Amino acid sequence: MSEYTTGELANLFCLSKRTIQFYDKKGILKPAYIKHNNYRVYTDKEVQKLKLFKYLKTWVFL
Repeated sequence: MSEYTTGELANLFCLSKRTIQFYDKKGILKPAYIKHNNYRVYTDKEVQKLKLFKYLKTWVFL
């Protein structure tokens, strides 16, 4: 299972780190866990959720 930081996830989806942080704050995309240094870690499960979210978001704004 792969693990991603906020920055890595943002780069993977061409989003800003702030957007990922916003999704976390609003409860749209929670990290799998948070390390002792407060780094948020996302796994393949969250990647799939973000893929679905981005796909659905494109249909809402058409």
